[in-house]
Order: sequence, then C-alpha cells, then structure tokens
Amino acid sequence: MVIPLSHLPIELALEILRLACCAEGGHEDSQWPQSRAKIYKTASTLALVSPEVRRGVMPHLLHTVVLNSQASVTFFLRTVDQQRKLNSIGSRLKLDYTKYVRRIWSTECYQPFAEHPEMPLHDYRLLYDLFGKVQTLGFNFKSLHLLYEVIGGSQPDSLASWTYKRVTFAGTLPMWNYITSTSAGLSFLNHITHLTIWSTVYSVFGDTPSDAHTVPNWMRNVPFHLMPNLRHFAFSLIRAKGSTTTPVLVYTLPSTESPKIFLDWAVAPDPLKHGSLIHVNVVQPAGGVVSDSSWELAYYRGENGCWP
Repeated sequence: MVIPLSHLPIELALEILRLACCAEGGHEDSQWPQSRAKIYKTASTLALVSPEVRRGVMPHLLHTVVLNSQASVTFFLRTVDQQRKLNSIGSRLKLDYTKYVRRIWSTECYQPFAEHPEMPLHDYRLLYDLFGKVQTLGFNFKSLHLLYEVIGGSQPDSLASWTYKRVTFAGTLPMWNYITSTSAGLSFLNHITHLTIWSTVYSVFGDTPSDAHTVPNWMRNVPFHLMPNLRHFAFSLIRAKGSTTTPVLVYTLPSTESPKIFLDWAVAPDPLKHGSLIHVNVVQPAGGVVSDSSWELAYYRGENGCWP
C-alpha cells in the first residue's frame, strides 16, 4: 500500500525527506571525484516535486555547500543572484540562503588575468551575507581569491556581525598574502577561534623533511600574531608516503597564554607534548601530493571538527 506523503503527519514527512536527502553519504577517497556530483542528486530531484517538498528539502540541500571548481563558483553566484531577484518580486520560490547554509567549502577560484579576457567578471559580493552567517568556512589555498573578493573593500568593523568562528585551509601551497594584505582580511583573521590547516607539503620552497613524521616548515609562516582570539589550532604532520591516513596535531590554548605559543609548541623538540594526535581519512600517495579532492572530501565529511 502506498501512502501519499501529504497524508502523513508533518513531522514524519519532514523526517522522511531528511533521510532521503542524506542517503548519499559514505564516500570513499578514491571514488569522490566521480561521486561528488551525486551528493546533491536526491535533494535536487525532490526539490522539483512541489513547492511544499522544496521547502522541506532545501535546508538539507544547502547545509553544506561544496564549490569544487571555478565553474561551480560561477553557477552558485548565479543561483544566489537569482534568489535575490525572486525575493524582489515576492516569488513563492524565493529562499533566504543565509538561514540554511551552515558550511561552505571552495576548492578553486582563480584571479582573472589580462591574457584570459574570456574569463567572466563576477560580483563576488553577492556571497558577503552568506559567508557572514555560516558556522564554518573552508578554503583550498587555490581558492583564497574567493575570500579576497567577498570581503574586498569592506571596512574592518563591517565584519563584526559575521558569525563564523571556525576556518579550515588546505592544499599544497600555504600562503597568507591574500588575507594579510588588507584591513578586511586582518579583521577576518581576528574573528577566528578555531583554525585547521591541512597540507602535507613540508615547505613552500620544495625542500623535504629529515624524517617521515614531522612538523611542516610552513608552520613558521602562520600569522598567529594576527589572530588574537584563536583558541584551538590543528595542523597536519608529514608522514611516510603511502600512508592510509594523515596525522593531525590538535592544540588548545590555555587561558593564560597568547596564540603565538602554538608556534613555540610546534617547533619544540617534542611537538606532541602539548597536544593530541588524531588521524583524518586522507591517503598520502606514494608519489606526488594529496589531491585537492581528498581535502574537499575530508571537509565534506566533517573531519575538520576536531573540537566540541
């Protein structure tokens, strides 16, 4: 016997929709590039059923937004702009994304160059309010241009209402100029209380560690002095190539100390003394570096949540 969804109690109907939207979990690292397109498939399909079902599934569809390429950033900007226009005409399809998007990850966003005039110009400021209301933000270092554009031109005090506290960075080239070169960027760093950095490259200069399980050299460039509210810091360690997981060292700041002590702890003879070691499900390949999609999947699975 088939019971129409509309005949069920509203609480039961919403729970069925929630479970249907979450049915795409359990992705393996090696399968992620092929399966990432499917993570929103069920929710997207259900959203086409009716306006009522759409309202029920959109909070689950939007909870975690993964922008895995420049193209997906472009499409998402168009979607946000479309919602702005729908809201202006009072359409029943209007939706306030800031109420539902809780986590955002961006893998790739490039700065346009003069020799590539075909690259479209975007109004990244459309994402300003959205970024300001999320719980956590994540960026591959290749996509820091997105953050730069979203907060670019903002006055430092305009970020005071932003609610994010937790930020994750990942990738092969840890760099900070995009953030530290502007007053808005400095204000962004000032808000961070929980910082995670995933990068199994030992140094931005390409040198290699003397052993197979050590603190990366790029740690010395993390601008702890610009993050006075930072209380929790986690970063990946270098491990033997071919390892099935990536070790991450987690530090929590005592109330009497400054965040700059994180660097002192990390470069001390025994960096594990003041922290705890966890492992994220990211394979370190025998040849080459960890792929961007592997960090993307780790964020999607919530492995950046090292703390309560």
